Amino acid sequence: MSQQVGEYRMSLVVFLSGASVMALELAGSRIVAPFLGSSIVTWTSLIGVILAALSIGYSLGGTAADKNPSTTPLSKIMLLAAVLVALVGPLHYPLLAMIGTSSMSLLWGTLLATCLLFVPASVLLGMVTPFALRLTIDDVEHSGRTAGRIYAASTIGSLFGTFSTGFILFSYLGSGTLLFVLATTLWLASLLVNPRELLPLRVSVLIAISVLYVAYLGFTDGLEKHGLLTLDTQYHRVMVAEREENGTNRKVRLLLTDPLGAQSTMYVDSPDQISSGYAKFFDLAFTFNPASTTTLMLGGGAYSYPKHFARNYPDLFMDVVELDPGMTEIARSHFALKDSEKRNIYHADARRFLSRNNSSDSKKKYDAIFIDVFSSSPNIPFHVATKEFAEELRSSLAVGGVVVANTITGIEGEASRFFSAYVHTLRSVFSEVFIYPVSPERNKSEAQNVIIVAMSDSSALEHASPQLQKLINKSISYPENEYSFVLTDNYAPVENLVLPIFASLQKLDE
Repeated sequence: MSQQVGEYRMSLVVFLSGASVMALELAGSRIVAPFLGSSIVTWTSLIGVILAALSIGYSLGGTAADKNPSTTPLSKIMLLAAVLVALVGPLHYPLLAMIGTSSMSLLWGTLLATCLLFVPASVLLGMVTPFALRLTIDDVEHSGRTAGRIYAASTIGSLFGTFSTGFILFSYLGSGTLLFVLATTLWLASLLVNPRELLPLRVSVLIAISVLYVAYLGFTDGLEKHGLLTLDTQYHRVMVAEREENGTNRKVRLLLTDPLGAQSTMYVDSPDQISSGYAKFFDLAFTFNPASTTTLMLGGGAYSYPKHFARNYPDLFMDVVELDPGMTEIARSHFALKDSEKRNIYHADARRFLSRNNSSDSKKKYDAIFIDVFSSSPNIPFHVATKEFAEELRSSLAVGGVVVANTITGIEGEASRFFSAYVHTLRSVFSEVFIYPVSPERNKSEAQNVIIVAMSDSSALEHASPQLQKLINKSISYPENEYSFVLTDNYAPVENLVLPIFASLQKLDE
């Protein structure tokens, strides 16, 4: 016999379920990123797999509701989902570490991780809405209106879960703790479904969630004692780790947002000394433009180069643009970043900063602009790789000004696809473009840091000093291939162009 439940109560249940689905998906992106990256492969796998799991849940939920249209099975479904969400907390690190260090490709590794961690709970959450509909509708004449309201409540819940997680919860809770907040929310939702039954089961589930939370805290504390700290910002899940440098045994602190390499490094015993090879190449700007006094750094990270700059050029001025305020706080607390009268820090998107500067009545001209902007290890966000952005750069340069950009790429072969398009784009705006591999001895088809120097005013090169002429002669030739096209705001397939670089970095890591 069908057991009918009030529409408003079921609307609240599906609202909480919808919010939990989206919060879980966003949390999943943060949880997976340090081990498998945050590329288009990761996002596509995560979204696609969870949508497939929800579809399975919709079908199973409708069938189960017809067989037993009562609140008891729905309440059990939500309780089991709560346990499965909480289980991700202590389970994800060892599982993802194993997958991330395996020989699996990025695609298959991400699919496997997503299936193991998020599919079981997503299937159960998908069962909630059809079950709620079956328990709510008792009047066929008005069933369409009731169904519309239930689905509206679920969608509004999804919107609430998306906005609250992305804008608030990550910053205050972190992705790990968020999982247990979601588990508790689902436990409370099950109580709304049927508050008078399943008391022993509810108590057992609440104890299980608590035990899993304690296990999660114990595991993270153990990682911290071994020098691995996990932090969440509004934009990233960041790992801070330490290791000994090969050859010197000096202790190096690393900042990582994905498994393909450290985004910033620091010698613990000398915080303002550059420990990463590529950052030293930013000093090329002062060979190309010795008169540089006012500089701009796009992309702060752990502020490795700005600290080096402050020590080695104490009389010069630098503006630093870093999108993520949380990254700056990590740099202050873990990477010895100190305030300087010669440095301004702006928390803004790099392109938006330049656009505002160029349209301002008090427009600032820079003698040197350094670019070290990545959304993941090899991936430059498309909107700072296009011709339109290059024009913003050129407009922000003083006479004789120079742009020095860091890329991660192969010099030839499949891993050079993005590099070829990027260099071609810069050449469409700047009259002079020079290319310097950080490790020229490396196989040219393998990914590495490559520095690009661009100038719109070549008059300074006409009377180049012997040092500058020697540097110019060391520049390698431009890659010319089928990908030598100009990236524009209308067409910039950056994510697809960099996919071979991910594969190359994986091979190097092995």
